[in-house]
Amino acid sequence: MVIALANQKGGVGKSTHCALFAQYLSEKEKDVHVIDMDNQMSLKNKRKNDVGLYEKRSDEENLYDNPLNYSIRAISPEDILEFLKNTETLKDSIIIIDTPGNIENENVIKTLYLSDYIVIPFSYTELKLDSTAVFIQVMKAFKVKAKLIFMPNDIDRRIKIDSANMVNVIFGKEGVVTPILYHYADIERFSTIEMNKRQRELVLPIYDFMYNYIFI
Repeated sequence: MVIALANQKGGVGKSTHCALFAQYLSEKEKDVHVIDMDNQMSLKNKRKNDVGLYEKRSDEENLYDNPLNYSIRAISPEDILEFLKNTETLKDSIIIIDTPGNIENENVIKTLYLSDYIVIPFSYTELKLDSTAVFIQVMKAFKVKAKLIFMPNDIDRRIKIDSANMVNVIFGKEGVVTPILYHYADIERFSTIEMNKRQRELVLPIYDFMYNYIFI
């Protein structure tokens, strides 16, 4: 199964939720592999840094016990299609793809076309709503058949609920909309190794919704 996190606009939380949702699924005893398509390899580099910090901390506390519950692999947009075509050995696994913010790359479009589900983090700001609307039109233009999951993410608590509900109704006609995840600094301080108690409490309603939609 291939689950892509995507949107035309960068900075919507794709990388953050790739890591946290992968951790969530691994705790559900799923075999999870994260693919970092970003040319800067932000998730791959973060895993390297996180491991170094974790091992140092754990050596001091004598707690280190192979916490890498999912893998992270950096694959460029130019190589991703070949990887997806040759994943027979991973057919029972879940591949989560952190896509670049630029969907003009034809390999990114083809990756989305090969995905089973596309999770689309967005916020209710005008700019990000516009970019999400364009993203939907691009998916339609290329006849992408993946099921769309819209995730209101990093939302200001001052948002007017009526306005949010109107947007959710519109997006709900194209896919499903998760519960709202409001802005919390705890989420920004995510790790690619573990999810702390507070982070788990915050994302659980959203991830449980997605899990039930995808797997049940």
